[in-house]
Amino acid sequence: MKPAISAVRFLPASAVDQQQGLLGWVSAELAGVVRVDGFVVRRTLRGDVRVFPPERIDRGGRRHRVVDVIDARLERAWEAEILVALKAQGVLP
Repeated sequence: MKPAISAVRFLPASAVDQQQGLLGWVSAELAGVVRVDGFVVRRTLRGDVRVFPPERIDRGGRRHRVVDVIDARLERAWEAEILVALKAQGVLP
């Protein structure tokens, strides 16, 4: 299955959150059939920008992905497409 990300929208985090690495959130259409809201865009300690799928936290404090992509290669391809879209929008350098 070929990755296909479209309609990428970015909501920036506050300045305080950005100082701690949280750059903002993304919503995007996947393969033209589903919209996923809540991708997290972070800058890692090494300075890399990464995109993570939305998660929820249960009462016990455990994280659970809302969207779990079973194919890791496809997940990385979607991440790359989101980053390209954010760069094209001028959100990322």
